[in-house]
Amino acid sequence: MSFLDNPYAYPEKSGLTIVGEIDWSSGYYEFDLTVVWADANDQLYYADDSGCSCPSPFENMSFADLTPCTFFELVEHLENRASTEDPAEYSEDTLINLIAKARMVGSSW
Repeated sequence: MSFLDNPYAYPEKSGLTIVGEIDWSSGYYEFDLTVVWADANDQLYYADDSGCSCPSPFENMSFADLTPCTFFELVEHLENRASTEDPAEYSEDTLINLIAKARMVGSSW
C-alpha cells in the first residue's frame, strides 16, 4: 500500500471528500480520530485511527478500509464513541458540527 492510497491525506485519489473529523484525544503527541468522508453520490464513510505523533493518521488504510454508512449509522457510531470517551478530551461543539455537516450530505440516508 502506498501513502498515496491514504484516504485522509489524499481523499481525492479515492473519489472522496472529507466531510469532517473529531479528535477524541488530549492532543499531546497523539491522535485518536474519527473522520467522515463522502463520495460523489453522497455516500458517507467513516473510519477511526489512533496513534502517537510519529505515524500519519490513516497511513495504513485505503478506501477499502472505510466503513460505508447511512447518516443514522454514523450518528450511532459517533454517539457510541462519545459515550466511552472523556468529555474533557474532545469538543462537544465539534461533535455537533460534524453531525450537522454529515446530515447536509444527504442522499445516503
